[in-house]
Amino acid sequence: WKLLFAVLSPAKWSLVLALIFTFLTVFMNVGLLTVSSWLLASAALQPGLTYLSLAIVGVRFFGVSRAVCRYFERYTSHRMAFQGLYGLRLWFYAHLEPLAPAILKRFGAGDMLGRIMGDIEVLQFFYLRTLIPPVAAIALTALVAYGASTIDDSLVMPILMAALVLGVVVPLVVYAHNKQSLRAIGPQQGDYKALLSDTMDSLEDVISYGNENLVYKRIQQMMRHVDGHKGTIDRGMNLGNTLFLGGVQLTVVVVAIMAANALTGAWASVMVAVAAIGTQAWFEALQPMIAAVHHGAESKVATSRLIALANEPLPVVEPLEPKPFNPNRDITFTNVSFGYDHAHTIYENLRLDIKQGQSIAIVGASGSGKTTLFNMLERLYDYNGSIHVGDVELKDISIDTWRNALGTITQDTYIFHASFGDNIRLARPEATADELEQAIHRASLQTVVDKLSNGIHTIVGSGGHGLSGGERQRVALARLFLRNPQIVLLDEPLEGLDQVTRKALHRDLMHYVEGKTCLYITHQLEGLEQMDRILFMDKGEIVEDGTYEELIALRGHFYEYCYLSMASIQ
Repeated sequence: WKLLFAVLSPAKWSLVLALIFTFLTVFMNVGLLTVSSWLLASAALQPGLTYLSLAIVGVRFFGVSRAVCRYFERYTSHRMAFQGLYGLRLWFYAHLEPLAPAILKRFGAGDMLGRIMGDIEVLQFFYLRTLIPPVAAIALTALVAYGASTIDDSLVMPILMAALVLGVVVPLVVYAHNKQSLRAIGPQQGDYKALLSDTMDSLEDVISYGNENLVYKRIQQMMRHVDGHKGTIDRGMNLGNTLFLGGVQLTVVVVAIMAANALTGAWASVMVAVAAIGTQAWFEALQPMIAAVHHGAESKVATSRLIALANEPLPVVEPLEPKPFNPNRDITFTNVSFGYDHAHTIYENLRLDIKQGQSIAIVGASGSGKTTLFNMLERLYDYNGSIHVGDVELKDISIDTWRNALGTITQDTYIFHASFGDNIRLARPEATADELEQAIHRASLQTVVDKLSNGIHTIVGSGGHGLSGGERQRVALARLFLRNPQIVLLDEPLEGLDQVTRKALHRDLMHYVEGKTCLYITHQLEGLEQMDRILFMDKGEIVEDGTYEELIALRGHFYEYCYLSMASIQ
């Protein structure tokens, strides 16, 4: 409740207006049918036209008012729902962004998609289908009960009984029938989306190894589970609607019989028609109650999934009072310990000095802790010990400010489904057209732009379909040029490229990082002689540290690594 009302606060008056207009719409409908039944029944007794004139005006008033109220009810309620949806998405992203990418180790991308799409889409109906109907039903029931009492006091009891049974008991019966399925379908749909996401990402491998049938059977099995729960819910809703319609007809008949027995005189038949038709019109206020309870239960499950994600511990904590810093300073690791979980420690009392302006290569076998070093420097995870930039502790620096001082290239440069230019502007969205063009020229991308059908405005597909591996890495290089950071982190940016492309990119990168602080993770040994220092890592420890010539002369771990890599040793 706190969450759903908090995100709706900018549109709180839309909620009030939606409640008012929902009440007025049903009230005008009750008034229209009641006055119409009185007019038709009275006309059968052939009174004077003057006697019917007020009712004729009433029919016109209620008919027009009902249409106007319905319009404003839809307008205000949907404006409120869209505001709630907007607020929920902002709230979800605000809680998700500090958790990424660590949260994806616990929840897959498909599950995230399920929460973003499925759970939030469910909650957008909370205000319309769960919150408003009970309030309108209670207000209309009180009003109709009072109106029935003006005809005869005995009519109040069947109306209140119908309100209790059809507005409370039947919805709760339907909920009890659907309860297990409602609880299970949300997580299962999340698992289903996760499976589909993984299948689409791995489709090439699945086809290559001939496992289409296995994946197809898994998808079918999960679909059967989801469809089974949907079928249970549909049967429960159909049962509830059938009971409701039966209860409506029974109540109308009971009210008509009781009114006929209680009233006497020439106008008794008129009031019997008014009581029966007015009661039937009132059920419009009770009809949404089955859906209200159903969506209330759905909303509870969806909210619990979103809140469970929001309550995940933050991998990094923003400092309460960020300190100013100068990125052009030495970076010092002192007794740094870190592990992705408590069972496995990557670093234990790691010590490292990175001099400002140095280019340092980090070499070692896979799993030795090279990328983890970058993860800590990018403040994706917290650590024990201290990392200082100059004399300022890294944890005391604003995370966004620090990351803006970094430029990173990895081997998996992601290309968005957007224009070629916008993919480069990711590094600095406010960059001018001249700055963008300069970055493209520096990254040797002009020939790529020239062959695109619409230049830099050409949409390049998700993942960079149509761009070669080297071209994607040059897009990353253009992003680096556009941002122009003081500290550069290169995580195997040349992996998987051909020899010619790799040499050209390496030359451009080394030329760019001159005078900048650069850390370069690589498995490629060529060009390491140009680096100021080489760190050789093994099992989370820096076992060797020196220049290329010093480490070769040492004939230790780095020498053996070069030998095994078939590198020529000078």
